[in-house]
This record gives sequence, structure tokens and C-alpha cells, in this order.
Amino acid sequence: MKTKNFKIKLQETIKQKGITNVKSMQLEVPEERFLISLHPILATVNSRKIDSFLKEYEKLIFRKNIPLFSFDTITLLYLRWLKCADVCDLLIYFSKKIGAINLSEEVWEAIIYKSYYGRGDRELLLNRYFLLIQLFKQRIFTKQLSQELIPSVKNVLSLKTS
Repeated sequence: MKTKNFKIKLQETIKQKGITNVKSMQLEVPEERFLISLHPILATVNSRKIDSFLKEYEKLIFRKNIPLFSFDTITLLYLRWLKCADVCDLLIYFSKKIGAINLSEEVWEAIIYKSYYGRGDRELLLNRYFLLIQLFKQRIFTKQLSQELIPSVKNVLSLKTS
């Protein structure tokens, strides 16, 4: 099954059953099996806040220019979310600003990997996102360079202000 079709079916399942209502889902249906599988995978990291995170992650699933992430990428995002609760909102902001540009999951994973911040660093992360957005809009970074783009994305998101 194509990922795009799977994502559409997953969105339909979430609209009908919700993202956290795994008891009403069936293992035979691939998109429902995906949602059922998320709980035990994320529980290995922290079992207390999974439902709150999934409600935030649901917003990302419904963004057209964000791909459906692998379990590893979702786990990484969950780790970032546990430290910085508004990371999903920041990623949505970033996806809105890049518009119709569709980045590969690998590039998104690099962005999520570098999307952590401490107290007072939220503005710094937003400034880094802004710089990335400009590089994409100016076509300095192109989506065709997916693998080659990852080190550059990580470098931009690691910039320090003096």
C-alpha cells in the first residue's frame, strides 16, 4: 500500500475512532494496527503521557506536507515532546511556513532531532526554523537533495547566537 493512501486511511480512522481509542480498533486493519502499535512502543519511553502526546501528534498527521512518520521518528518526537511540550506546535508552524514543499521523512527526522531547547531557547529555535524556511523558499535547499540536505539542516538548527 502506498504511504499516501495509508495516511489518508489513517486520517479517516482517526476521524471515526479517535487516535487514543485503541480498544475499539482491530489488528486486521493496517491503519488501526499502526495506531494500536504506537501505545506499547511509546510506553517503553514513558507510559504516563502517551494519550496527551497522541492528541498533539494527531495535528501533525493531518498536515498535508508532513509525511507519516516511522515508529522511530515518532518515538524521537515523543522524547522531544516530553522535554518541550510545544514542539508539535512549532513543527506545525514550520510546515505552514514552508507551504507546499514536501520534505522526506529523513529531513523531518533531522529537524525533529534538532528540535529541542531549554529554558529561554524557544526563540532561538524559532529563529533557526525561520532561517531554514528562508533557505527552502529561496530554493537554496531543495527537496531533491534529501540525503545530502540532512547535514545542512542539522547545521542550521545547531547555529548559536553570540
